[in-house]
Formats: sequence, structure tokens, C-alpha cells
Amino acid sequence: MKQSYLLIILYLSSIQILFAQDFHFVSGTVKDTKGETLPGVTVQLQGTSVGTVTNPEGYYRLRVPNEGGTLVFSFLGMKKLTQTIGAQSVLDVVMQEDVTALETIVVTGYGGERNKRDLVGSYEQISSEQLQPNRPVESFDKLLTGLVAGVQVESNTGEPGLPVRVRIRGEGSLVPVSRNDVASSGQPLYVLDGVPLYDITDRNTTNTQFSDVTEQKLNPLASLNPEDIESITVLKDAAASAIYGANAANGVVLITTKRGISGKSQVNLSINYGFQNPVNEPQFLNSSQYVALYRESLFNSGGNPSLAGSDAVNTDWRDLVTRTGTNLSANLGISGGTAQTRFRFSAGYFKQEAISKGNDIERISFRIGINHQIGKNFSMSFDLGAAFNGKTSFNSFGVTTFAPNLSPINDDGTFNNQGFFLNRPNPLAALEQNEFTHKGFATNGNITLEYQVLPSLKIRSTIGIDYYQNRQNEFRSALNGSGRSRNGYANKVDRNNQRWISFTQLVWNKKIAEKHNFNAVLGFEAQEQTTALLRATGTNFPFDGLRQLTVVSDENSSVASSDQEEATVSFYGQMGYNFDQKYIFSLNVRRDASSIFGGDVRNANFASAGLGWLISEEDFMKRFDFISLLKLRGTFGSTGNSRIGTYAARGLYRFDSGFQYGGLLGSAPIAAPNPRLSWETNLKLNLGLDITLWKGRIGLTTEFYQNRIFNAISTIDVPQETGFISIPANTANMQNTGWEFTLNTKNISKEDFTWSTNFNIAFNRNKITKLALERPPRSTEQSSGLVVGQDVSAIYGVPYAGADPYNGKPLWYLPDGSITDDVRLANAIENRVVIGTRSPDFLGGFTNNLTYKNLSLGVLMTYSVGSQILVPNSSMTDGRSLAFDNQSINLLDRWQQPGDITDVPRLHPLNFPARNNTRFLFDNTFLKIDNVNLGYSAPSAIAKKIYMSSLRCFVQINNVAYFYTTTSARNRNNIAQYRFPFPESRTVMLGLNAVF
Repeated sequence: MKQSYLLIILYLSSIQILFAQDFHFVSGTVKDTKGETLPGVTVQLQGTSVGTVTNPEGYYRLRVPNEGGTLVFSFLGMKKLTQTIGAQSVLDVVMQEDVTALETIVVTGYGGERNKRDLVGSYEQISSEQLQPNRPVESFDKLLTGLVAGVQVESNTGEPGLPVRVRIRGEGSLVPVSRNDVASSGQPLYVLDGVPLYDITDRNTTNTQFSDVTEQKLNPLASLNPEDIESITVLKDAAASAIYGANAANGVVLITTKRGISGKSQVNLSINYGFQNPVNEPQFLNSSQYVALYRESLFNSGGNPSLAGSDAVNTDWRDLVTRTGTNLSANLGISGGTAQTRFRFSAGYFKQEAISKGNDIERISFRIGINHQIGKNFSMSFDLGAAFNGKTSFNSFGVTTFAPNLSPINDDGTFNNQGFFLNRPNPLAALEQNEFTHKGFATNGNITLEYQVLPSLKIRSTIGIDYYQNRQNEFRSALNGSGRSRNGYANKVDRNNQRWISFTQLVWNKKIAEKHNFNAVLGFEAQEQTTALLRATGTNFPFDGLRQLTVVSDENSSVASSDQEEATVSFYGQMGYNFDQKYIFSLNVRRDASSIFGGDVRNANFASAGLGWLISEEDFMKRFDFISLLKLRGTFGSTGNSRIGTYAARGLYRFDSGFQYGGLLGSAPIAAPNPRLSWETNLKLNLGLDITLWKGRIGLTTEFYQNRIFNAISTIDVPQETGFISIPANTANMQNTGWEFTLNTKNISKEDFTWSTNFNIAFNRNKITKLALERPPRSTEQSSGLVVGQDVSAIYGVPYAGADPYNGKPLWYLPDGSITDDVRLANAIENRVVIGTRSPDFLGGFTNNLTYKNLSLGVLMTYSVGSQILVPNSSMTDGRSLAFDNQSINLLDRWQQPGDITDVPRLHPLNFPARNNTRFLFDNTFLKIDNVNLGYSAPSAIAKKIYMSSLRCFVQINNVAYFYTTTSARNRNNIAQYRFPFPESRTVMLGLNAVF
């Protein structure tokens, strides 16, 4: 037995000796030209799968054959380095900065990551650092403001959690003119790690029993934690986006989440906390001013001034319903792995208590990502994110117009729910007695398998899901004016959307004879989306504390449900050719078949082609050594838009107890079919020039584009004899034409001090070029209309001529130049002209980043020039509403006697308004200091003493200040006060980021 043990030991020892003779370890440190160590550098033995990455100190150690070989060092932004090794055990290397590759690796979607030098399309990538994910906003789309030329981000309210309007290169679709118009979504297509995200603005419920439901739609993008985002790539032109085909007409936004890095496990911890206060709040009349103006209005109409009441009570309603808001954000990330397996796990918590009481938003999120090399040629990646969302919604800013001489509390301490408050809720009572909550869940994930068939060919297959659910619960108590007339009112809405997508593709990359570089993608895709809606309402609750619909009788309740399903099958291909790193050609094709459209129009083909010329690589450019890059490129192609609602082309029937025949449940048509309704098509031309000077010190991108939209979808009126009043149809053509400029500069680049800037500006002009039937402007607050030759965002109305100096009546200009005081003429549709547009002449952003030793300062400014806003006139009714509403403080400037020159007419209860006139139109030209961020990074020696790799603390201010071109007298309201009914807030935040 002992002999057996001895033989085994000798055998293992011989193997160890042989092993030691065949292999040895080589180690070293990787640094840059400044002597700084480089963590995360990939070190690989050429021709094998043996490799590792440098640790946070730039150190690596790798087992290599004794006969030698070649080590390949690669790192983003650095030139690839190869070093031949022999028997040495120590090999320290210095990597050179690659000016042409630095910050130019972009995510292209199906094609994966590519060097921007090799692309001819319009791609704009934003890194996580540029995005500043620690800013106190709840959704990443708001963070895009000012960062990308041609991208306009608009929020119509300061209330958190609601959808954000994003436009890339102008309006790509027609705007609704009437409430139930069918119109395509104008939002870009958002794609998260290859999976398209839910578009809440898709008008699925138009002309159904859900079209008038009191559902508050939330922003699904708020379910993604901005801290999990690695980069965002905006695809603008056809060469970049045509491969997404059916829904790429308005551009594509690719979101890539963070991945694990091989090496020592790393823990990232961040926590931010801040305070919010409103900015630019509108000013209203105090009690004495209100009573004086009310009495004046009554006197002017021959009424009894004493009906105005007393000014002994002066209630500041806004103060009662507002507070100092708070922001809390905490994030944990754990990442690491080996050369074969990398992982990242993150968890985040976000809570915002808005400046208005009863308006809170909360998110708990998780995300996990795994990359695993199963074998030499087989790999797998897995991503899954989930978020639980909660929101309370009590938009109380409407109560600021309540009469200030009313008291919210009775003498006995109870809520004042009498008189004025019989049918209008006392806000303090509503805050305590009502409910308006949202509870949601969202998840998005995918699994990808990749097999390297040949050195130049691989096959990739992905299956992904996107799920979004929101449950809205609203209850208006019978104890206050909101629910008294119905003895309590409940409204519950459940929205579920689920999508699955699967695509398989071949990816080919081949270099032939050193100068011919080919790449190609060929794929098949299938996806299906289902949206389920459930609504239930009830009234006449027997007891206010019992708020379940089961206690309501059948005659006092109603239930409705709806399911929408749509599917798309697609084939797509992409080919690129690069000759001698000078001449570039690309081609994209895609064919989509969609269930949204019927008959022989459900199929559509989209394609694009592009050419690029790297002029700087030509021999005649070598003498201009200050030019690092000079590239000319041009693209042309088509994309589509099918986001019009699932059944917009189909005839819809509604089953309802109101449609009975012979005592049986019946149905009735509610939407007319249009089997010829087809895709919107966007033909895109893009010309670009890229210049980089002095090894990256200055970079300039200039682009000209013209996007022509054909067969745009809108609603047209039809004879009522058909049984319907309107039908969606392909009715219009329009175009967007514009210029974009992006300038990046490294103004100072020294060891202790750096200063870099980014400036972008975009010009866009929109014009409707063809209409099957003009849609005259309607009598709405936005006063939209569709007229050939005009901007699709044009605002229609009548010019205001001020108050008549002799009698104080409001005056308006008619199209023939005459002036009238007849409000009926002012409101007539035929007298409306273009008075403004919601589209700016130009917009952009300006970013400055400075560092001095361990200090950093970032300043983001945004601007917009030339757009207008038509604001509601509810606070400027000139005496008509003083009986039950407070008014803007601007009414103090009203006309009082002959000879007065003012824009505010004589106060009178019968002053009926011309809703759409330039008195309520304001210039929205502004410059905004959007964010200021000051940070300090502790020296590495100090961080290590407290067992950290790095430590950074910062203070930032969000929504610092607005500067408008139009100003008003002191204590008067103007665009700054009227722009957001729910005011924006300024946030001061402190934060700490630590890496262990």
C-alpha cells in the first residue's frame, strides 16, 4: 500500500516537473504615456483563448508557454499593443493614446459596436459620465436635454413621473387636431439591450370605450434606473436607423446597460440626497386685491358689490398645499469575474417627494447581467432588470386659483366643505380624504447565444421580453366636494403591456488583401405585443371607509375591458465595405409585415445606402499634419412608422349592455375600417462632415438633412350617413429640413488642470407639403390645425389689439386688417391665422467640464429660440370668473377709465374670451442653466487607507436658472410663470460615490 502511495506521489511530481518545464508566468504593469496605471486592460496570448485583465493597479499575471509567443494588450481609447515574449517573467508596457479611436466606439444596434470612423450614418453616443445619472430626475429621457444636437426634450409639467415629449429632428408625424384624432406616435423608438420598450403615447384607445377614461398615463421609461446605463446612442438618419424599419421614422435611441469587467470584484456604492423648492411660481391676487377687483367687476355690470364678501380672511392656498420637496437616491453595484465569466448586479432606490403635497414617486430596481464564454467558440449573455414603481398624484396647483377670502378650516377645526366647497374640493380635505395612487411593475430582459462558426463568421440569436404594468386607484370621497354629488366615486384602471421579441442573425467580418474590409449582417426577427386594459368605476358608496367596488350596486358601477394584439415579422440585412481605410460604403435593407395594417398593404420595404470618404487618409493630406480626421459622408434611405394604435385600420365593435336586441347582449360599430390605411414612410437625406484637429483638441461635426414624410396619417371627416363622423387615412406629406453643428474642444489639457467644452446647435424647418383634406384649427387651447405650407406645430388664432382706450373692451385684428370688439368674430374659425409655432427656430446645449487636481466642475446650459406657447386663459378671465376663482396678479393693470392704455380689458362678468389670441401667446425663447455639479475625488492614498479604491463627493444644483427674452414688470406673471402649470423645482443635492 505504501508503495502505491509512493508511486502516485512520484507520478504527480513528474507531471509537475514536466508542467513547469512547458509553462511559466509572466507579469507586469500597464501604464499610459503619463505614467498612470490602466485598470481593465485586456491581455491575451495571441491565437489562444488564454487571457486576463489588469487589476485596479494596472497589474496582470498570465501563464504562457516557455517557447514564447505574443501578448496582445487592448484597451478602449488606446492603440492595440503587441509584445513578443520569450523566457522573461516580467514585462511592463506603456500604451499609446489612439486619437482616431478615442471616444469613437459606438453601439450601432444589430451591427454591434463599431468604430465611428467606419460609419457613414448619423450616430451620436452619450457616455454614462456625460449623462450624469445622479441628477435628481426620475427618468433618463429628461437627462438627454442639451446633450445631442437636434434632440428636443419637453416636459409639459413639473409633476414627476409623467411622459416626456422627445423629438429628433422635428415633428415626424402629424399632430392631433381633435381629442379623438388618430395620429402616429412622434416619439423615437427606444431599444434597451436589443429589446424595444413600450411606447405609452401610442394611441391604442382612440375611438374605444377607453378613449375618455380618466387614466393618468405614466412614463414607462421611469422604470429604468439611470445608474444602470453605460451609454445611449441616438440614431438620426436612414443609414443608422433604417435597419429598424417599421418604427424608426422618428429616430432610434439605443440604451446599453453596464456590464461586468473581468478581474477583482468591485463594489460601487452611491447615495444622494437633496431638497427641492419651486421656481417661477405664478403670482395671484391677495384677499384685499381680489375683493377690490371683484367689487369693481360687479359694479361695472350693475351688480351688488357687497356680494364680493369680506377681505378679513387671506388664505394662501398655494402655501397650504406645497412643501420643501426631497430627493433620495441610493445605488449598489457589484461586478467582476474572470476571463471566461463576467457579471454585474445592481440595486437602486429612488424616492422623490415633489413640492406639491400628495405628489410622490418611488422606485425600487434591480438588474443583473452575465457574460459567459462557454467554450472556445460559444458564448452566452443574459440581462434582466426589474422595477417596482409607486406614485401618488394630487395635482393641487389648480387650487391656487381659489378665492383667497375663503377659509379652509371652520372655527371648530373641521374642514370647510360648505358653500363654495360643496362641489369643489377643499384641497386640505381632499389630501386627507381622497386617494390617487399608482402601483406598477416593469421588467425587461434578454438572453443571447453566439457561436463563432468561422474566424470571420458568427451566428447570434436573441430572445427578449418587455413587460409593463400599472394599476391606478382613484377615490373621491363623499366627505368633500370632489365626490359629494356622487356620494363617493372610485375609478380603477389596470394597464398591462407585454412584448416578446426574437431575432437570429449571421454576422460576417472579413479582411481581404489588407485593403478590402467587409462586414455584413443578415437576420430574421419576430415580435408580438399585447396590451390589456381593465377599467372599473363605481359611485354611491354606502360608507366612506368602504372603498371597494363590491359594496356598490350594479346600477352604480361599470366595467370595461379591452385587449389589443399586434405582431410583426421582419427580414433585415446590412452590408459595409471599406477600401484602404479611405472609402466606405454601407447598405441596409429591411422588410416588415405588420398585423396593424390589412390586405395587401401590411408589407413594407425599407432601405438605405451611404458613402463615406476619409479625406484625411489621402496622401495629399499628409502635409496638413494638424488635421487628424477629415471625413465626408452622405446617406439616403427610408424608414417607417406604424405606431398608430393596434386596430386603427380595422373596424371596431363594442359590446355593451346598452346595445341589446331581444334581451340579449349586442354590439355596435364604434370605429370605421380603412383597409387601405398603410405605413407612413420617411425618406431621409443626410450629408455630414467630420473634422478633428490637433490630435483631438478640436472636433466638429456638421450635418444637413432633409426628411420627407409621405402618407402621414390623420383623421378626416366623413358623411354621417356612413354611421361615423371620421376615419383615419393616409392624408398628408410634409418635410423637415435642417442643419446641425456639434463642436467638442479640449481647451486646456495639463496635468493638474483640464477644461473641455461641448456645444451643439440645431436648426429645423417643418412644412406640410400636401393634404388630402385640410383640417382647420379647432377651438382648443393649443389651436392646432393642418394647412398646406404651414408648420405642423403652427398655432392658429387672432392677433390681440389690446383694450379699447375709450371703453375698455377687448379688441382683435381680423385677417383684412380691421379691428373688432365682437368676440364671435374673434372666435370664428375662418378668421384665424398663424400666430406662432411650438417648433423652435433653433435649440441646443453648451457643456463645460473643468478639473483642477482632485476637484471637478461641470456646467450644463440649454437654450431654445423662436417657439411660442399658448397658455390657458383660466387665470385671466377679466372678471368673468371672479365669483369662484382667483386671478392672475396681472389683472391689477386692468382698464379703469377712458384714456387708459393697457392689455387688460375692463372687468366685467360677461367678458367672454377669444380663446386663441396673442394675448395668451408667449415667446418661449430661453437660456437655462440646467445643472451645476461640483465634485471632489479623494487622493487614492487616502481612499486606500479607508479600504476604498476611490471616493468622490459632490454637490449639485439642478434647474439653476432661466433667462427669457420677454420679461414683465415686477410682481407680474409672464412666460416664466405660465409655462408650467405644475411649476418646476430647483434641487440642491449632496452625493457620495465610493468604490471598494
